[in-house]
Order: sequence, then C-alpha cells, then structure tokens
Amino acid sequence: MLRVRLLVLGTLAVGLLACIGGPGGGGLPEGVEQQIKEGDWPGAQVKLQEAAAANPGDVEVATYLSFTQMMAGDYAAADKTLSDVEATATEDQKPEIRLRRALIGLRTRDMDAVREHAKASGLPEGKLLAAEVHIVDLESDAARPLLQEIQGDPTIVGETAKKYLEMLDQGSVQEGLAEVTALWALGDRATACDHASEIIPDLDDGPEKSELQLLWASRALTSGKVGVANALVSEILELPSQDQAWRLQATKAQIAIAEGEYEKGIEMLEKLEGGAPADGLADARATACGLAADKEVAIRIAGDLKSNAIAWCLEKAGAHDEAVTHVPAGSKMKDFLENK
Repeated sequence: MLRVRLLVLGTLAVGLLACIGGPGGGGLPEGVEQQIKEGDWPGAQVKLQEAAAANPGDVEVATYLSFTQMMAGDYAAADKTLSDVEATATEDQKPEIRLRRALIGLRTRDMDAVREHAKASGLPEGKLLAAEVHIVDLESDAARPLLQEIQGDPTIVGETAKKYLEMLDQGSVQEGLAEVTALWALGDRATACDHASEIIPDLDDGPEKSELQLLWASRALTSGKVGVANALVSEILELPSQDQAWRLQATKAQIAIAEGEYEKGIEMLEKLEGGAPADGLADARATACGLAADKEVAIRIAGDLKSNAIAWCLEKAGAHDEAVTHVPAGSKMKDFLENK
C-alpha cells in the first residue's frame, strides 16, 4: 500500500510537467511540440518566447514556455511565466497553473511555495501535496483536514490519503512511516531512507515489516544509500510471501553490483531467469544497470533487454550507441536520444 504514493507523484509530475498540453489561445508555434519531444529545449524556448510576447495571455504558450525554462534550470523564470499568465487566466485554468507552480517549488525545495500553491489549487493532487508538506513539518493536525477532504477521491490520490490517515492514527511508529513516505514523495529521498532504516526495526515482525524492508531497501539503492539497503535486507526474518523470494534475491544482486561485486551480482540475476516474473526481473535488471559504475558492466547487465529504463541507464553510463539500440519499438525516447 505504501508504494502508491510513489506512483502518485510520478503521475502528477509527468502529467503536469512533461505532458504539457492544456487550454490556451491557440498561439502555439508550429513544430514546438516536436522540438520538446526531441529534447530541443533551447530551440523551442526561442519560439515560445516570441509567441508569449505576441500573445501574453495565452495559457498554453505560457505553460510550454515555463516547461522549457524549468528544463533549462531557470526555475525563477518558469515560475514568473506562470505567475504572469495566472493574472489573466480563467477560473478553470488557475487551479492547474497553481499546481504547476507547486511542482516548480518542489524542484527548488521551496516547501513554503509548494504548500501555498498546492493548497490554493484546490485540486485533490494539490491538497495531497500540501498535506505531505505538513506531515514532514510534523504538523499532522494541519494535514488531517486536507487528507479527509480527498480520501473519497476515486483515484489513487484518495487511496493514498486514506493510507496516510491510517498511519497518522496508529501511534508514533506509524506516524514515523507517514513522515518518511511523505519525505520520499517530496523528493528528499536520501533523508527518507535514513529515517526509514531507523523506524522499520521498531515494527512488529511479520509480512508487512518484510515488505517494507524490501521496499525501502530498493529505494535506498536508487538513492545512493547502499549501506542502508544492506542493513534492511540483512534484517529480513520472513518473506512477505514465498512467491516474493525472487525479489529478495534480486535486491541482494543489486546490492552486490552497487558495491562493485559485479560478477557475483550478475550471476545472481542470471539464476533468477525463468524463476521470476519477466516484468519484475526486467525492472530488477534496469535498476542493477543503473547501479553499475562501469560502462561495460552496464552493457552486460542490459543484455538484449529493450526498455526505456534500460536505454536511459545505458545513456547515463556513457554507452550512447547501445542506449539507442535498446529503446523498444515505437518509443519516442529513440528520437530524443538520437537528437542528443
């Protein structure tokens, strides 16, 4: 159940910052969408700045321009672009603008701005985001009303709100889990993993504890906290279920690779072939690929597996040509990589 928050944030960020369509005045320059898909932020930004000057009240143009500014790391300009257009936006357009501004605040770690804009959006996603800031600030009394307002939402947002409320009402250890879950969702992942490693040992032994140990070990690995991951895995006394045994072995393999024991880790992954769900093992290999500090090792781990995650880890490892060949058919990532 705690995994759902990760999905919420990912969906929210992708939906509002990457898939940046929306209502506007119809002044979007020709070719801009394709430039953005291909990663040509500077070229798109030039066209959008010209369009914004010609149509200063066009919400769609401002939204796209803000996105390119954010991708260039100019968060102040991105927020100003949205702030300026908000003044002339319709009442229907303002909530999404405020939520976008909250996500920009998330990028700059300005939690006051996140809380202000997220709450002001009035959207379920915004209320959840604002509640999480309150939880991290140890202001559970301020978080509860927001969570109660959205717990009936039929989407994963409502489900996540219910889980937070359950944790906040079950004592100090569960409150601590709520805090680390919110920290993770807000992007402070290293701190979340450190705190989780201190809280989880206090839980009663059982399947739920083991599930959390595996979950946070995986998160710790992708957050550069290999020691935390190792400690969590070493304390697992019983598996969540027997059909999850492969997850424990995959995590141990990833730890070995992160610690530079490449042959050991690769051998462990190979032994899981045929005995683990194909999709799960593909994800495990993609994670392991990203943990390898050596380009050739990353290529070995990737093997013939094709996925966006594998392609991206190869690109980060410096294996650009291999990254292009590992993009699955039909994926737009190929255009992005080929135009880098």
